[in-house]
Amino acid sequence: MKNNFNRTATFILATVFFTSCSSHRYLYAPSTPNTPMFNKKGETLLAASYAAGGIFKNPDKGYNRGYDLQAGYAVSKCLAVMVGLSGRFEKDIYDTSNTFHDHTTLWYTRHSTELGMGYFTPLDKEGTAYFDLYGGYGFGRYNMKEVGTGGAFNRFHNVSANKYYLQPGFHFNAGGYTQVGLYSKVSVVNYHGISTNYTATEESQYLLDGIRKNGYVYLEPSLVVRMGIPGASWLRIDLQGSTSMLMSQPTLYHRSTYLSMGLSFDFSKINDQEHLKGRGRRN
Repeated sequence: MKNNFNRTATFILATVFFTSCSSHRYLYAPSTPNTPMFNKKGETLLAASYAAGGIFKNPDKGYNRGYDLQAGYAVSKCLAVMVGLSGRFEKDIYDTSNTFHDHTTLWYTRHSTELGMGYFTPLDKEGTAYFDLYGGYGFGRYNMKEVGTGGAFNRFHNVSANKYYLQPGFHFNAGGYTQVGLYSKVSVVNYHGISTNYTATEESQYLLDGIRKNGYVYLEPSLVVRMGIPGASWLRIDLQGSTSMLMSQPTLYHRSTYLSMGLSFDFSKINDQEHLKGRGRRN
């Protein structure tokens, strides 16, 4: 009985060790959700932001960052269209041993495009709270390169992805210059066009094999704060935090939390600003 206990304990410790020392291959990194937060017909959104996320380990040797370019237009008092471009650039370094080699560096490059349209409506007479519902389609390509053990181990994994998404949420007009939005984006992602020199064993080890026959569902809640600038209501500072949670099986390694900061413009408010200045001069 003692021998059985020792074998069981050894198996558990070995499992914990190899799990903790394993290195990940990330097949998904979310873009910053496009959140126009429109209140009326004719409003526009043109936004540019810098996004940064966490990395698995050794943050002094790696990075996870990118950009998002977004645009939107309220075509009526309750309907809008939007488009977004996203890029992610990542580097992970693993110094601990794993199944195949002792040291590896990975580089990721991702580019994606999203198209969408949606509906917005006020929830009160004052127009301080709105319900938003957007949906759309996205597509993109990601490339991963791996170099391990002094260059003796070289791998690549390139794949295209399609995405369908639904994004319900609420936004609040908190005063004359500030908006706050809460959104829960649901994305369904499918992969195709796979090009790789990973072996079948390596693909299984890194959970890369499931994408050949499975789609993946992600829940991506976000909080956005958009702050206007007094005297320049057409210019705003955007702060956003978002995370991504895999809601389907099988398991897949993916990036999760991102913080972004940028600027957005509503050119429909330039005329409003000039009109107010004209009234001031006449008075």
